[in-house]
Amino acid sequence: MTVAPSSILSLTETAESIGRCTLFKGVRSESLLRLAESARSVFLPRNGTLYRQGELADDLFIVVSGQIGMFLPLPNGAEKIIVLARSCDSVCEATAYLGIPHTATAVARVDSHLLAISSEVLRQQAQQDAGLACQLLEAMSNRVIGLISDIAGSSPRSSLQRLSYYLLQFRAEDNPRVYGLTLPASKRDIAAKLNLAQASLSRAFRQLLEMEVIAVAGRKIQVLDAEALAEFCRNGEDNGAD
Repeated sequence: MTVAPSSILSLTETAESIGRCTLFKGVRSESLLRLAESARSVFLPRNGTLYRQGELADDLFIVVSGQIGMFLPLPNGAEKIIVLARSCDSVCEATAYLGIPHTATAVARVDSHLLAISSEVLRQQAQQDAGLACQLLEAMSNRVIGLISDIAGSSPRSSLQRLSYYLLQFRAEDNPRVYGLTLPASKRDIAAKLNLAQASLSRAFRQLLEMEVIAVAGRKIQVLDAEALAEFCRNGEDNGAD
């Protein structure tokens, strides 16, 4: 990991980068500038470790570019992906705000540039800015809901059910029957997130293709029948469980 002063960006540019982060959208400019004053740029090569489980959370991280995977190491040497954070996402909001050890390990899945914001400054600013405090509360609440949703999606035994549940998470609120999406990560990382072997995930994709429920072009997925995906989640038509 390479840490550089935020001077590679001006104070205003740093504040603008922070403001583009979903966590800080709508936060007043005075708070963004105060956070920017404490920010440092962090550069990670692919597979570089941002932090390890058990290390004290001294900073909140914002992904400027690249992708960060948060995972729990499993006894068999595999990884359970918890979060895949991309540009404009934040990482470790809860542990940074509470100033406690990290509950997972974070690694760059590709070359990545992040901003590190001091946990102490974050707490101080949240006490002075109710809007920022509300944004943090909303982010942590959404993270909890997302984790519960992931658990629910991984609970069914079949790989087809897990993949169907995952693809449905990209469906718009008006519940269209047909919609498109771009996979946010490699199939290896998605398999780890769904607690599946990569071969099982590939088999589930083939099943959906053969049934003409989806069309695939690289990472671009066209869902042709969302109702069929929902039915698989309920009834789990699959040739075998994983």
